[in-house]
Amino acid sequence: MKPQIRVITDKPLLRSYFNHDPALCGYALGDMEATMWQMTTYRGCFLDENLVAVAVEWHGANPPVLLLFGPEAFVASLLSAGDLPRTVFYMLPAEHLAVLQRYYEAPEYDLLWRMAVSPETFRPPTKTISGLRPLNGSDAASWDQLFRRDPGGQVTMTTPTASRLASGVYFGIEEAGELVAVAGTHVSAPSEGIAAVGSVYTRPDKRGQGYATLTTAAVTARFFEMGVKTVILNVLQENKPAIHVYKKLGYHIHAPIIEGPAKWRINTGTL
Repeated sequence: MKPQIRVITDKPLLRSYFNHDPALCGYALGDMEATMWQMTTYRGCFLDENLVAVAVEWHGANPPVLLLFGPEAFVASLLSAGDLPRTVFYMLPAEHLAVLQRYYEAPEYDLLWRMAVSPETFRPPTKTISGLRPLNGSDAASWDQLFRRDPGGQVTMTTPTASRLASGVYFGIEEAGELVAVAGTHVSAPSEGIAAVGSVYTRPDKRGQGYATLTTAAVTARFFEMGVKTVILNVLQENKPAIHVYKKLGYHIHAPIIEGPAKWRINTGTL
């Protein structure tokens, strides 16, 4: 029987599919939150009415973000249908690189670990410091100033908007009226039981003092207080110090992930 490709708007169906592996599918689950749902397209590959693979397009960025889940043959069916954006930023299980490259030019990519922690495995630090506090919309300028003091940091991180700081979970460490370390939110979807930590950063002259541990732990703990069941994050496989920090907090390596920009191969004949 030939696989059928169609857009899915059935949240319970998608939720059931993604919850087979919420740590791997966490960003896709997060996109089902009301504000994200409006910016997301879900395409399913069906075999005899069974959902066997899903492509997720999140249009809240330019280019859109592409996620792919499912066995390789059915992921190939999604790609060969030719309905996906021509230019994307993808974030995929590493096993899907070969099939992606049949349809997209993706010469450069980062190798990441998807790490995850649950309330049962979380190990918060036993110490804290007085400068650790939650951040809000009024901290946008201080966040921006933190990265302006380290041009390398500016390249890889942007300042969250005031509204995002106000609505998400962000913590920082302040010394002498300046932020010196931060951690925050990539995904916050308590209704789906999932959240993702991101934007973990410590000013270079303050590293080695446990600040990343404290800010990451504070964000993680707040998510669990909100009823989240699984907290995830992505970290470069070569970033050994960060991986050490996350493992101390109870995070474990769940799966290898690849991410990067890609453009449609014109000669595939499907577009």
